[in-house]
Amino acid sequence: MLRADSRKNVPLAAKMLLHLFAAGTLLLAATSARAHEDPPGCFKSGPGIVISVLRADGVTGFVGAASQCETITYRVTLRKAIDSDEVCAFSGGSFTLTTPDGVVHDVSMNVPCIGGTTAPCDPAVDAVASGLISYTVNPADVIGGFAIAVASYAGGVGHDSDADTPGISGATPKATPVVLCDDGDACSQNLCDPEQHGAAACSNPPVDCDDHNACTTDSCGDGVCHHVAPDPTCVPCDGAADCDDHNACSTDACTAGICEHAIADPTCVPCETPADCNDQNACTTDACSDGICGHTTPDPTCVPCESPADCNDQNACTTEPCTEGICGHTTPDPTCVPCETAADCNDQNACTTDACTEGICGHTTPDPTCVPCETAADCNDQNACTTDACTEGICAHTTPDPTCVPCETASDCNDGNPCTTEQCSDGICGHTTLEGCTPCETAADCNDHNACTTDACGEDGTCERTTIAGCVPCETAAQCDDGNACTTDTCPAGSCVHATIDDCPIEVCDNGVDDDGDGLVDCADSDCANNPVCPTEICGNCIDDDGDGKVDYEDEDCCDNTGGMTIRKMAVRTKSEVGKNRLVFKALYSPRVDPDFNPATAGTTLQLRDADGTFFCQDIPFKSDLRWIKMGVFKFRDRTGLRAAGLRKAKFKIAKKDRRATFKTRGKKMDFREPVSTDVVVTLRVGSQCTQATAALHTKRAKTGKKLVYP
Repeated sequence: MLRADSRKNVPLAAKMLLHLFAAGTLLLAATSARAHEDPPGCFKSGPGIVISVLRADGVTGFVGAASQCETITYRVTLRKAIDSDEVCAFSGGSFTLTTPDGVVHDVSMNVPCIGGTTAPCDPAVDAVASGLISYTVNPADVIGGFAIAVASYAGGVGHDSDADTPGISGATPKATPVVLCDDGDACSQNLCDPEQHGAAACSNPPVDCDDHNACTTDSCGDGVCHHVAPDPTCVPCDGAADCDDHNACSTDACTAGICEHAIADPTCVPCETPADCNDQNACTTDACSDGICGHTTPDPTCVPCESPADCNDQNACTTEPCTEGICGHTTPDPTCVPCETAADCNDQNACTTDACTEGICGHTTPDPTCVPCETAADCNDQNACTTDACTEGICAHTTPDPTCVPCETASDCNDGNPCTTEQCSDGICGHTTLEGCTPCETAADCNDHNACTTDACGEDGTCERTTIAGCVPCETAAQCDDGNACTTDTCPAGSCVHATIDDCPIEVCDNGVDDDGDGLVDCADSDCANNPVCPTEICGNCIDDDGDGKVDYEDEDCCDNTGGMTIRKMAVRTKSEVGKNRLVFKALYSPRVDPDFNPATAGTTLQLRDADGTFFCQDIPFKSDLRWIKMGVFKFRDRTGLRAAGLRKAKFKIAKKDRRATFKTRGKKMDFREPVSTDVVVTLRVGSQCTQATAALHTKRAKTGKKLVYP
């Protein structure tokens, strides 16, 4: 049972002593019944107390400071000081927790035997732990910036001999720093949010001095609110009804608690009767409506006047009388157009010049040939070679193609060129060039720069070219290779010449005879390199296509064999079961590689060959990972073994200091045949470069199957 004791007025140290004494008295009475040495041979004594401080959820460890309103959860545990049989068990007495508010929480008032191995002690009991003990921080409990809880054990008996030793006790304090929210400002509120942690729970909003009077300025000084009204004419309000100034011309409003009176129309005149509204204007009717003067003009064209001089409408085409205070205007000439500038006289005719003379418009036509227009369709001049346009209201005609020839029939279009045919289409001459035809006057006009043709200018004025039989055009001697080792191929004047070499034997590529006596038969002879009867090695298909006993990158046809690889370790494990073989291989690939060395982008292949030929040939798809590349590492990893014929791992490592490159790989559950010889040739290809070395394997004892290793 966990019990809380609220003896707050008793000092914390005194309460602890009282508790220890009471528990010790209680346990002394029962000592003789439990006296024994447990564990046997123990020679140390002492309890260990652990106080765990958690957040309010009872799960999260409490780290940092607490706020002055935050809830803390404690859990206390009593066990031996050291988990060792050298420390004697103890029992009896009381185990309590005193929280920072002085409340004593009983964890156990008769502690069972802890750490014992023989009866009456239960070996399964190695500790006593409390449940969750909740405490909410109170500023009154804070001492020196800390909320201090103390776990105490008193009155215990140590089982260190047949007589036991009474007085086993211990106490452990736990101080949790507390952040107080008081900022020392009398004009701010010190608020604490119990849902937040530490300083984040504190906030200090200002004291609310609002007197709800918009006409006053509210402030706080030394913790006292002050209210000052700077404008004595200010009228506070709750609504517009509080602001009526009895002026129909103003709009009364209550804005932010202050009355405002806006006169939207500065010409507004307040009134009581229509007589208050006389505007001395004969053109208007005066009225007083809802306290505001109104003036209507039945005739919007009416102009008030006192004399004819008031009626000048700045129109030179009218005469102006003043009759009963109202202007009149008459137009003796109805065609007259008044103006201030020539721009007022635009008659929408681009061919006329508009003028304004003494306020009256006039129009003249300087160019009698000018044609006005609205669209290009108004400007058609019946000439198919011109583009008709209407620009700024005047017709214009342009000839986009100066070579354009208008026509009515094809005979109008003869251009004197025998290599064209003429036609007249939509009024425009057209000429179609005959394919392959070149016009000429002399044979020099027909030079096609081909040494294998004769060039002539025919009677009809067109070039005639005749191909020279057996002639092959060229620019370099390399283009003249006839595949015959017994001829000298040259390109002396743009055509190939093949001179026979005296007494030169020729290799026949498919008769099984060394015809030229160089020790090489048929396709093995370089004379047959380009002969279609000789197969070539196809790189990357793991087949010896050209029959020279070399597969793919073992063959010089597929890549340069740069050598330089040094094998450091190799192990080949074969079993009778299909797909159970293993391979381990490590080597120095090259003493130095170029800075752009990248087996991921260049492509990598591993091949193994014994006396019977290639028994393993596989591409390794390395991953191009920028993070690893910066470290000089290229990796391949496949846990399934499906991507590289059973290889699970492979890695290139490039040393930063000297750029030496090492390679290693391993695989299991692989399906390759058992090597028939101990000498195995290893070929490792990266891009177009290959390295090759031979491993002299020897047999090593294995539980099952066969194991070949090097060194």
